[in-house]
Amino acid sequence: MCTYEKINIKSDYLTFRDSIIENLGESFAEQTDVFFERAIYEADNEMQLSAVSNAKFAIELGQFQEDVPIIYIYGFLSQLLLDMGKIKDAKMMCNVGIKLLDDDDIDYENDKAMFFELRDMINSEGWKDDSDDFGFSDER
Repeated sequence: MCTYEKINIKSDYLTFRDSIIENLGESFAEQTDVFFERAIYEADNEMQLSAVSNAKFAIELGQFQEDVPIIYIYGFLSQLLLDMGKIKDAKMMCNVGIKLLDDDDIDYENDKAMFFELRDMINSEGWKDDSDDFGFSDER
């Protein structure tokens, strides 16, 4: 039986995700890392829109791996969007990162402090108009 035949595409999301991880292995972890590294490079080289696109894709890929800490990608993306003046989108990405924090993780307290600091920076910029946001946020 082909590996793909073992994956039920009609199953609920979590079952589907777990089946992909079980049957296809670690392939997405490396791809996630590569797209995240590319996003960082692009942000450092003033290619912010491409960096946003690659960071979002890294998050999508990372969802299919158990041990990929996508919270750091959410933090990066939130900071990048804040730097671009996309306040509502930055806030939404930061809030998702906060929700993904694992209180059993060894870095929990540090990660929590960093996300809360980022959230405070975003809130301090909330007065700015960013009506041309990317549409990640439901706030309109």
